[in-house]
Parts: sequence; structure tokens; C-alpha cells
Amino acid sequence: SEKKTPVIGICGGFQMLGEAIQDAYGVEGGSKIRGLGLLPVDTVFEEEKTRTRVQGQIGYLQGNFGELSGKKVNGYEIHMGHTVRKDGATPFLELEDSFGDSKERERAKEDGCCKGTVFGTYLHGIFDEEEFRSAFVRILCRIKGVPYQPGEKITYQEYKEQQFDKLAEELRNSLDMDRIYRIIGK
Repeated sequence: SEKKTPVIGICGGFQMLGEAIQDAYGVEGGSKIRGLGLLPVDTVFEEEKTRTRVQGQIGYLQGNFGELSGKKVNGYEIHMGHTVRKDGATPFLELEDSFGDSKERERAKEDGCCKGTVFGTYLHGIFDEEEFRSAFVRILCRIKGVPYQPGEKITYQEYKEQQFDKLAEELRNSLDMDRIYRIIGK
């Protein structure tokens, strides 16, 4: 049997993985369009964008991806509208608002969808958590028959700081910093 590589649709890609997208308010030009049909979901665009810092965990997954079940994730839920899973569709994540009051944090909501080797979510930053990311890469390596070779163990926050430091260094080297400091009065 042929090994299948998972398809991950994050954010806008998640909507396209579904069966249909309805845009009654003309957010993206209006009309109803057909999705790729890889997940049993329909998306309805709304007028207001959801932007929420969230945390949560991967739902219960079976088969090759069972190792991901319960792994913690965090990031930003960013989308226009809502996606409805159809009968029998399995949610991918359970999320809660990171900044809500304690009552709000107690209520987890289901997000995304998974079917076979296709996973979709609205969560930006799903790969930021090292434990989830490493487990996901290990699974992909196992499925593809490639040896897993873990990289340098740094947190995503440390990686981002390294990248910001590199950017700052490049800016310092490329700009007349003395003149900029004079302009801002330093």
C-alpha cells in the first residue's frame, strides 16, 4: 500500500480544504465557491474578523497520528466567519481563549477538522510548541521511512529572538545609525 503524506491546511487553507465556502457579505468578492472537498466542512464568511490569542490541545487522533493526541498548542485564531463540520467529522483541536476571564478559560471549543491524513485548523502558530512540532516531524519521518534527526533544541520564542537580533544587526549595518539617533534626539 502506498504511504500517504498528511495535508495540513492552516487558516485560509483550512477553508479551501472543505467542500464549500459561502461569502454572502462579499468579504472576498461574494458568491459560493466549491472547496477542494478534502474535509467534510462548509465555511460561511462573516463581516467581522475573529482575532483571538488561544491555547489548547490536539484532540483524540487515531492511527499514525495518535501520538499527537493531547499535545499542547497555542497561537492566534484568525479568520473571517465560521466553519461547520458535517456529520461524523472529527474536530482537530480543543481551544480556549488565553486572555479571557477564568470562566471563559474553562470552556474549551472545538476547532478545525481531521479526516484520514488531512488536518485543518484556524490556529496560526500551531507549530510553535516544540513538543507538538517534534512529534509531528517524527511521524512524518516514520511514514516516509526517513530517519528522524532532531535539530538544535531551542524554543520557538528563542528562535524568534535570534531572528529579530539578525534583523536588527542587518539594519544597523545598512543604515546611518548616527544620523537616525541625531534625528530622534539621542
